[in-house]
Amino acid sequence: SSTAHMTIDLDDVPEDADLSVSKTVSGSKIAGEMLTYRIKVENLGPLVATNVVVRDVLPEGGTPSGVVTNFIGDLDPDEDVTFTIDVLVDSARVAPMTNRVTATMDTPDLDGTNNEFMLVTPISREADLGITKTGPAMVGPGNEIFYSILVSNAGPSRAVNLSVLDTLPPGLTSEGIVTNTVASLDPGAVHFVGIPVQSDGVTLGELTNRVEVTSDVTDPAPGNNSAQTVTMVNYTADVGIGKTGPAVVTDTNRVQYMLSVTNFGPSLARDVVVTDTLPPGMVFDSLGSDLSCGAEGSTVTCTLPSLAPSTVTFLLVSGTLDPSTTGSVINVATVSTASLDGNPLNDLS
Repeated sequence: SSTAHMTIDLDDVPEDADLSVSKTVSGSKIAGEMLTYRIKVENLGPLVATNVVVRDVLPEGGTPSGVVTNFIGDLDPDEDVTFTIDVLVDSARVAPMTNRVTATMDTPDLDGTNNEFMLVTPISREADLGITKTGPAMVGPGNEIFYSILVSNAGPSRAVNLSVLDTLPPGLTSEGIVTNTVASLDPGAVHFVGIPVQSDGVTLGELTNRVEVTSDVTDPAPGNNSAQTVTMVNYTADVGIGKTGPAVVTDTNRVQYMLSVTNFGPSLARDVVVTDTLPPGMVFDSLGSDLSCGAEGSTVTCTLPSLAPSTVTFLLVSGTLDPSTTGSVINVATVSTASLDGNPLNDLS
């Protein structure tokens, strides 16, 4: 008989595994928004990688930060595991996010150069600023106008070096550009600016005031970075009219109406116009008034350049009814003014 012998060199038996780790990032890479890190660890063989541990050192300037440890366990040859970590970048972040991940195992590693991966992510900033402005709809000449300005930041990043530029229109005692600066404004925060000005007392009509906001940070939606408000400057006067007349017409058929025009204030009533429409069958023959009046057909029109607050003026309108007129007759008079009348309900009698 014969015996075969085989010699095995134990030095040729593999005792190692090759562990590799890599990392990618996705997301907008904008301060104030989310980054998603995708980490892949794999065993390139030839042996089982035992007790695999992945440690990811998340950078400061995000949430979460610090070391995140993931205990993988054993990985067979050619087996891999992928997992993700979401990090919210601080809204004030400017510097890049430097992230380092390492993978270790109990099995000896054939190649230690691929056990660590460094990833540097540049961060940009965007801040959607918005601005609104309010002011009174109308004021009297010489009165104060208070403009309220509200600046907001819809994010996602912190806005820095803000400038609020308010262009004051002609017709105010102050003109030009009023500038208000803000060092920074966080997402969700607001900044209030109040600007008191005064009408120059001469200019009448609409005053259009425009304001805009800028910052050193890119604005993804600049369409809301300006606003304007319109204030009407005019005399504000509540003019009213009253009337008395006979309840019954006598045999003479003569009718007299007494009209009273009152300025209840608070300002001067300019260019006051009184119109009295006589009833059918009545022929106008005279009037008594300090106003400038004229008649055309059955309509009597009187004008007054101005009427001071708390002042009353009177008109006496006379005429004769046609003898054939029967029943009730109705006389309507109105008053108007070029000033702003806040109470038109008493403009007819």
